[in-house]
Amino acid sequence: MQGAMDFTAPESIMRAAVPDTTPAAQLVVRWRDEPVLECCYGWLDEARAEPTRPDTLFDLASVTKLFVVTTFMALVEAGRAGLDQPVSEVISAFSGQRPVAPYEDPLTPGAFVSVAETTEPVDFSKITFRHLLTHSSGLPAWRPLFRQPSREAARRMALETAAAYPTGTNTIYSDIGLIVLGVAVEQLTGMSLDQAVAARVTD
Repeated sequence: MQGAMDFTAPESIMRAAVPDTTPAAQLVVRWRDEPVLECCYGWLDEARAEPTRPDTLFDLASVTKLFVVTTFMALVEAGRAGLDQPVSEVISAFSGQRPVAPYEDPLTPGAFVSVAETTEPVDFSKITFRHLLTHSSGLPAWRPLFRQPSREAARRMALETAAAYPTGTNTIYSDIGLIVLGVAVEQLTGMSLDQAVAARVTD
């Protein structure tokens, strides 16, 4: 079958993309669960000492959000949660009055992003799942969770973070909001997030 397939176009696209669009990439084409093309492009380090290999693992990053949201929406469809339900009804720690504060700028070390100038606290008990899904909850775009000493500490930072702006007054794409949604999926299902995604979506 491989001989009958022409991979000139996808290989050409990949070669053009590396390194101008991305420093490294892999292309795998499978036919009936068998690989018919496996190619690696680029390097994993700036010194070009470590090339991309077939066993290189890439961080899916925000692509995982699609699976978390789909899993949550399956729970909504099953009547296990509601879009306008307060998140605090599922995650008790996600509640109370919290200040509005700047958050760390991911692109400029040492700098902070300030979204709103207000001294009014935000009532996290009123943040709904719809707010998380529409990125209007008031949560910051991100926090440096990777600097935390453990998974639990990172999770705590996400759940206990200050607001970046009053709920519903802005729309800011928030990694933190989707992490909170993932925690809610775990609470609603009694499973770890990967198990819940497998049970509700990928299996």
